[in-house]
Amino acid sequence: MITIIFLRRYFFYIIINIVYQLIAFWILIYLAYTFNDSLIPESLKWKNNAPRDDFFAIGFQALIFMFEATILTLLIYIINSLVLSDTHTKESRFIIAKRTAIINMIVFAGFFICCI
Repeated sequence: MITIIFLRRYFFYIIINIVYQLIAFWILIYLAYTFNDSLIPESLKWKNNAPRDDFFAIGFQALIFMFEATILTLLIYIINSLVLSDTHTKESRFIIAKRTAIINMIVFAGFFICCI
């Protein structure tokens, strides 16, 4: 019974977060294959212009990914705070949005580990 009430109350919130997570994955993949290569300095590339796979090059790519994931997590935190603004008190709204942001960061970390 509690689960049904929970799902009915947070249905819109859950749908927004699932759709956002799918869009965020697409954005991260798109940025990784198009934009991020232009951010890598020439000193971290081989002579044939391909990215190196040593520790420093992968570390630099990880920094770029973490920056992008942080921006996306802050965006969903703000969106979640706005979505929950009518349904909860200010303290509980920020607690729920913070928990969702932590879950998003864990999912992004798993996504990053799978992509390396």
